[in-house]
Amino acid sequence: MAYLDSLEEIDMSSTNLTLLTGGAVVILSGTDLFPGMSINDFFKDSNYVAFFYNDQMSNIGHWVLVSKKQGFETGEAFLEDEKGDTWIEYFDPLGLPVDEITKIWGEPNTQLKDFLESTNLKIRMTDKAVEDRNHNTCGRHVVMRWYFRDFNLEHYIEFLNNTSLTPDQLVTLLSTGLSVQTSE
Repeated sequence: MAYLDSLEEIDMSSTNLTLLTGGAVVILSGTDLFPGMSINDFFKDSNYVAFFYNDQMSNIGHWVLVSKKQGFETGEAFLEDEKGDTWIEYFDPLGLPVDEITKIWGEPNTQLKDFLESTNLKIRMTDKAVEDRNHNTCGRHVVMRWYFRDFNLEHYIEFLNNTSLTPDQLVTLLSTGLSVQTSE
């Protein structure tokens, strides 16, 4: 477990996140948001956006996954439904509301929250943390949430918490296996 624990401290770069998702997840940050941006602009190239919060003062960052979904959820899994409503899933591994991390850093910024609210779409999120604040696994959690995108949020979190490993250990193990596959 010591080796696995040491891997938890390795930050997920945007390059690695792109490689591990095969480029299916677009990477954006606050500098990519602009006044009047539409939901179609935000999700122009993909229904999945890894949004990177960057604290300029301490040079640290935090990944979240913003997904545009259409359809409805059941007790088992997310089901596509062409007639269903479009909605947004906001997944923060720390279980924080949109933009809350910027308040914790002492630099309150509501850019993403303001944008998402301006879309008038239902925003679905969880307040259950799956990442320990002492680890650097948010990028790995984003990758794994994308891989398990067909699970609804509750089932995904239940999956992470239903092993002898911590959620951080589990996503580290799974994403390390993916990176080995990708490099061959």
